[in-house]
Amino acid sequence: MSWSVDVHLRPEGCISEVLLIQLANELDDYRDLSANHAANARERIGAIQKSGEQEAEMAEWLGHSNLAQALRATYKESIETVIPAQLKSQFEWAHAVTPQSYRVRYSILIQRLGVKIRNRLSRHFGI
Repeated sequence: MSWSVDVHLRPEGCISEVLLIQLANELDDYRDLSANHAANARERIGAIQKSGEQEAEMAEWLGHSNLAQALRATYKESIETVIPAQLKSQFEWAHAVTPQSYRVRYSILIQRLGVKIRNRLSRHFGI
């Protein structure tokens, strides 16, 4: 099924804003070539080869030709860029490693619990 522009079906208001946000998000996903480094890079590149031009047409249809031009340029660059296998992720699901300073410190947690207990005892029993 091909996508075609029909002036009578043009979205209005909130729907067009949601479409623009989604198109801008797609642009952001591919702009820094991070999709090319993902474990499923082949699948993601295939998706923009299949529907990238339609997304650019949709941006033009919504009245944002600059976004359409940026989508075309970004998708073209992403398709043409070859990333060596050593630089591609081997993990299907990536996760962030939090720094030590962000992790739960049990000594502070126990101290806070002690303060809460002390405050409740003093509030209820005057201790």
